[in-house]
Amino acid sequence: MKILLIEPPPTHKFGNLRTIGSHSLYKADIAWPPLDLMFLAGTLDKKGHQTSICDATTLRLNYEQLKTVIVREKPQVVIFSTSTSTINDDLKTATVAKEVYGDIITIAIGTHIFARGEEVMQAEPFLDIAVYEEPEWPIMQLADNNFKPGPVTGIYYRNNSQITKSRTVLTQRVGTGAWIKNQASGQVADLNTLGWPSHDKIPLHLYRDPMMRRSPMSMTMGSRGCINSCIFCSSPFFKYRLRDVDNLIAELHWAVSLGIKEMRFFDMGFTNNLDWADRLTRKMIDQKIDLTWQCTARADRVDENILRQMKKAGCQTVHFGLESSDLSILKTIKKNIHPNKVAQAVRLCKKIGIRTTIFFMIGLPGETKETVQKTIEFAKRTNPDYMTMSIAMPHPGTVLYDYLQEHNYLRKEAAWSEYDSLKRPVYDYPELSSEEIYRLRNKGINSFYFRPSYIWRRFTNQKNWTEMKTNWRNFVGFVKRYVLSSKVSV
Repeated sequence: MKILLIEPPPTHKFGNLRTIGSHSLYKADIAWPPLDLMFLAGTLDKKGHQTSICDATTLRLNYEQLKTVIVREKPQVVIFSTSTSTINDDLKTATVAKEVYGDIITIAIGTHIFARGEEVMQAEPFLDIAVYEEPEWPIMQLADNNFKPGPVTGIYYRNNSQITKSRTVLTQRVGTGAWIKNQASGQVADLNTLGWPSHDKIPLHLYRDPMMRRSPMSMTMGSRGCINSCIFCSSPFFKYRLRDVDNLIAELHWAVSLGIKEMRFFDMGFTNNLDWADRLTRKMIDQKIDLTWQCTARADRVDENILRQMKKAGCQTVHFGLESSDLSILKTIKKNIHPNKVAQAVRLCKKIGIRTTIFFMIGLPGETKETVQKTIEFAKRTNPDYMTMSIAMPHPGTVLYDYLQEHNYLRKEAAWSEYDSLKRPVYDYPELSSEEIYRLRNKGINSFYFRPSYIWRRFTNQKNWTEMKTNWRNFVGFVKRYVLSSKVSV
């Protein structure tokens, strides 16, 4: 069958991130490849199926334009990604597909479905199948079974679905509980059985990252899941698994042959397994893989030796997660890291010549005006090259969501579209309102980035034209998001 994988149209001019449980507008001038769909396409191709990818988010297509793509591609199956904050818009993809071809099979994937699968099936009568766990194994079962859902594990499916353009018929069927939830299938035990992400099926020239040094860029992962269990994150939905080093090395060689110059590793922690990271970077050096790259790492899983080796292998930026500099909050959210470790890791990177980002998050349980100010001062004192300060948003199914719901902190009238870390929080604490959290987050971002010393350093320490252009574009985008625009707060 011919299968079209769709990253749905953006819900905002800034664009949306849906990859691996993400659920927000882009915080900077970013356009990342749809990695979930790329892995699915690569896996389906490996099994001999015919696939194509439409990244409607990056292409800035609307739903009428997406309809034109579907007409052109003539797929028999459409698979599209979703997220919590975009779910209601994303489901229009199923409607549009059915309007083009009444017998097309529509399938949704995404972590929002893990926790709200029945609600998703209720919301969109034109959706035939919703995958409620890691998608590759259920999708492969469907493909091998000619997309007949009966015996396939890990899915919801429309009961005895007669594909039709009549919304009335489908709505009536939904009203009688017309879907079935099959048993879970479990996650892919061996990541090496998956295909490589389909770097050759995406518009590489359109992708960008605030920290990129060369272009074109793409993304991949050498692992899934995380060794930590932060209460706000969807990564605990996935077991921690690693690809074989040789499998990833072969992919990187292929990426270079396609002309890719920069890679962002989307692993939750590139150095979570230090032996694996050591073997991978040694082979990248020995085999002279010509890539500059970025990764995320735990600050307590790096030392000078591995960082030097990573830099020699092409690493130019490491992103560290901290969320808060307050020890009480860090304990509550089970971050299992100390601010001093992050400060030390940033100093090491500066010494070696690797740029750094620190991820902060405002609005976690225990937050006060004082703890926010403490975190802002830590950010300025530590002085990474870049930092993000998002607002904690409760992903359904996480401990944070359950905590806020149990304490009646969630605003009951909040739509899923408001569950976005760039927008005003969907909760109020007794001692800190959503408006105060939003204002404090903006204060933190502005006070960090509008320091004269920071602006001077950022725009005088450029390595090449690509980096200079990227920095200027990102700065303009930043001003639009956090200084000139208030639309993202509503």
